[in-house]
Amino acid sequence: MNVKSIACLLLMLTVACDTQQVSHSDATKTQQPSTTAITTLEEPQAIAVTQLESPRQSGASVTQLEVVQSTQATQTAVQKALTDLKAQETSTGIRINLPENVLFDFDKSNIRPSAKPTLQKLSLLLKNYAKAPVTVNGYTDSKGSDAYNQVISQKRAEAVKNYLAQNFNINNSRMTAKGWGEKQPIAPNTKSNGADNPEGRQKNRRVEVIISRKS
Repeated sequence: MNVKSIACLLLMLTVACDTQQVSHSDATKTQQPSTTAITTLEEPQAIAVTQLESPRQSGASVTQLEVVQSTQATQTAVQKALTDLKAQETSTGIRINLPENVLFDFDKSNIRPSAKPTLQKLSLLLKNYAKAPVTVNGYTDSKGSDAYNQVISQKRAEAVKNYLAQNFNINNSRMTAKGWGEKQPIAPNTKSNGADNPEGRQKNRRVEVIISRKS
């Protein structure tokens, strides 16, 4: 092979190398935009998922529903308590008469354990009318001296007041206890012929609770 032939071969090899470098450079330039394109497409997808997941946090709506249901249940219980206690609407407020035999043993002023369900219903009403002042009045029948009846009626009124405060967390400061003795009977202590009236006297031995309309 002469010198001319060798020179031509070298020239051809050089051109071939340059062509490969150019092809590789073009391929690299072609591939680079694809990375940018993927990144550009992927980012909105992440944003879209975030926007779709956010509305799932609907705890507020569930809480509001639970509050409504709880309120309805409470009002139902309040209405049942009013019925069970035979509460009366008066010009001064809601009046509830609690018979002596439900609350106390004969001639005693300590609350009987069996009286708790009745007083629990009463406490529900007091909590429902949470801002209303409450008056607890104690009464007796006409048996015994006026002085004795006054003392025991006061003790019984205070016993109910303290029981509500200690067992059902009713604010003591909103309740007032007062004993009236044999005053203000709701039934005759004697019959028209002067004979004893046990049924009437039993009705008069009571504790009266008034939930005032004032709030």
